Amino acid sequence: MTSRQEQAIQYAERVRQWVAERDAMLDYLEYERGGKVNRAVLCAELDFGRSVVTQNPAVRESLRSAEVRWYSQTELPGEAHEAARERAETRSVRSERRLSSSQDMVAKLQAENVLLRKRLQKYEALDEILAETGRLPRI
Repeated sequence: MTSRQEQAIQYAERVRQWVAERDAMLDYLEYERGGKVNRAVLCAELDFGRSVVTQNPAVRESLRSAEVRWYSQTELPGEAHEAARERAETRSVRSERRLSSSQDMVAKLQAENVLLRKRLQKYEALDEILAETGRLPRI
């Protein structure tokens, strides 16, 4: 076998494993785009080019069969819906934590900025006096 053939087999296996993971985690709805798996996200996640999806027949077939199973249903399975809701809540909590942390950091930096500006004014005044008189005043 050539190296390209081995690569093609590896890509097909990675896609099969990815599909199996999505089936197990029931998060395939996050990858939907127009009733199909979002190819750009898939390729980025599996670290291969988009041409693999279009040129590799085994990859194409794995995706097609998964899309038929996942996206041709008219109603969502209860477990998939619940899992998607839980993931959304988890993301929301993480986002709130990051936002709170960022707001705390901004408040600290603003307080530090005020302090440093006061110090700067003091030293600017001393610099001005030194320039005019040639002497530093006692503080």
